[in-house]
Amino acid sequence: MKKNSIIGILAVAIVIVLVLIFVFVDCDGGEKVRNVDIPEVIPDEKVVDNSNNGTSEAVTKDAELGTPDTIPAEDEVTGNGSSSSAYTMTDSMEEPPFPEATPATEWRMFRRTPDNMGLVSSDIKLPLGKEWNEGDNPEYRQVSFGAPAANYIYGSPAIVNGHIFFGVKLGYVQAHTFKTGGYQWRNTETIKGSVTTSIAADDKNIYFGTAGTGKMMCFDQKGKLDVDEEGNEILIDVKVWEFQTGQNISVPPGTTDERYKNPVIMSSPKILDGKLYFGAFDGKMYCLNTKDGSKVWEYQTSSKVYASPAIAAGRLYFTNYDGNVFCLDAASGKLIWKTALPKNTVASPVVFGPRVWIGCKNAKMYCLKAYDGEILWDYQALDSDFGIEACPAIDKDNIYFGDSSGHFQALNRITGEEVWQVKVSDNADAPAVNSSPIITDDKIFVGAHDKHLYVLDKKTGETLDQFLTQGSILASPVIIGREVLAPSYDAYVYILRERGSAKPE
Repeated sequence: MKKNSIIGILAVAIVIVLVLIFVFVDCDGGEKVRNVDIPEVIPDEKVVDNSNNGTSEAVTKDAELGTPDTIPAEDEVTGNGSSSSAYTMTDSMEEPPFPEATPATEWRMFRRTPDNMGLVSSDIKLPLGKEWNEGDNPEYRQVSFGAPAANYIYGSPAIVNGHIFFGVKLGYVQAHTFKTGGYQWRNTETIKGSVTTSIAADDKNIYFGTAGTGKMMCFDQKGKLDVDEEGNEILIDVKVWEFQTGQNISVPPGTTDERYKNPVIMSSPKILDGKLYFGAFDGKMYCLNTKDGSKVWEYQTSSKVYASPAIAAGRLYFTNYDGNVFCLDAASGKLIWKTALPKNTVASPVVFGPRVWIGCKNAKMYCLKAYDGEILWDYQALDSDFGIEACPAIDKDNIYFGDSSGHFQALNRITGEEVWQVKVSDNADAPAVNSSPIITDDKIFVGAHDKHLYVLDKKTGETLDQFLTQGSILASPVIIGREVLAPSYDAYVYILRERGSAKPE
């Protein structure tokens, strides 16, 4: 009896062991993935070999995140997630239907939508107007800060609620009526730092970042009515909130000039579902509430963040100066994957479906798998001092981008095969094409260091038209209706339309 009892106990024990093995080990002997919290630093033992460039980076899979991975697709005009369509992130490379480009009556953030695709439908006729004649020529108009010698416009303006908003190096943001160019308001006290980002806007406020002070700032779009010293009614600015970032994390060792340690924001903010996303030179990516500027989450990296993020399908993609590409859960800020590129990166990514595209200072364009960061292909542009610094644009077939050698190229966005490459700028002293292009139905609009806005044929790369300003154009163009806006280092925003066309209604 005693012997039978011992045998029975052993049998039960063996069954329990077998059950435990079945639970924790799959049929092939691999460890099953369980829902766990994602640590801020990924364990070294979880490695994916991105063999395209010989790098190996730690990767965490979606199953470990335990959070929803589907959000409404961004609305083409407002980027506010109001579209009824959705895309679910999976390991499949199957693409969703490519979105149809739509006309723009407003432009609420850098690249128009959170994914940075740079798409818009506009039948802009050429040639563009060439002459300014004391404001009487309807072929183009301009809005200005009024002190071009002291200013640059670093970022793209926002156009919303019938107004245009832009910032300048001297530390001011200015509002004008879009159709007439009429001045509305300017902040009454200098921001004590340069306005270094594009302007983002929702229905009520505008948002922008500064260098020197490293603040993300929010102002009411309408301003408020006040009276000046002479009793005249004037509109003045209304600051809603500001958010302070930390000191520059990437100061070279031994630097004694304290100014290099000052906080800086160069990352143009993106707005989605009441949240504001941007990076800073303290090495962090931030998510704030647009209402009050309170912090939702922050994610710390090893180096300063120049780039504006791209957001799609519940994920946020960005790069830091060390050359790392990060994918975070947009809701929580937790890391999903990280992939290292071989050189510094300041360019913003663009994302669509299962792919992310990003340029690098080694003059290569990379295509990564959006699911896990695997490098799918890379393309070597002509070697140059600063490589590729701008966000590319994509359409249904191709990816389009310039580089600091003065060339512009189109690649098949799936395979990376070159479709065409052209020399845009012949200026030996300032050849770089570092403006992020905007694509219309059959044209590409892009600025350059040689002070020109270029219009290229999308099929061939041929230069169809160009417009000369008095300063470099590093900001991305904006297209509203049948007009293209070119922000320049000469502190003017040029608003161009077909030569001889009527003034906008």
